[in-house]
Amino acid sequence: MKLNYTLKTVRIACTVSDSPSAPVTDGPGAAAILRAIYADLDAGQEHLVMLARDAGGRITGFKVIASGGSTSSIVDPKLVFRAALFLGADAIILAHNHPSGTTTPSAEDVLVTRRLTLAGEALGIRVLDHIILGDGKTYYSFSQDRKL
Repeated sequence: MKLNYTLKTVRIACTVSDSPSAPVTDGPGAAAILRAIYADLDAGQEHLVMLARDAGGRITGFKVIASGGSTSSIVDPKLVFRAALFLGADAIILAHNHPSGTTTPSAEDVLVTRRLTLAGEALGIRVLDHIILGDGKTYYSFSQDRKL
């Protein structure tokens, strides 16, 4: 019996105003890239996005992992890290938006961040930050708040 396999690919695309070859080293740099991505997404629902970063700190691509309702989305670690592996990520930055406009992390946000950080450690892919985007230019960074 002959088996045929079809491999799915990950779409890699990102348009930002700054040079994509510049290393992303902090929350403001990641937030600027994420704002460009979220500009094309429905603001009335939550979306989880993963930015893949190479060893030099450059963003190599992104993936919208999940889109949910107005207050939550389902986060499957397998989907996050499958995309990270396809993109050759050395590290990742996670982000999601709060349609309410507030950036305070929920208990579920904290739990998901911990779960994904542990999963990444097992695979050798660091979770550098988890950013929550709110209204305008406001955001919350787990890394800047030393909760990562």
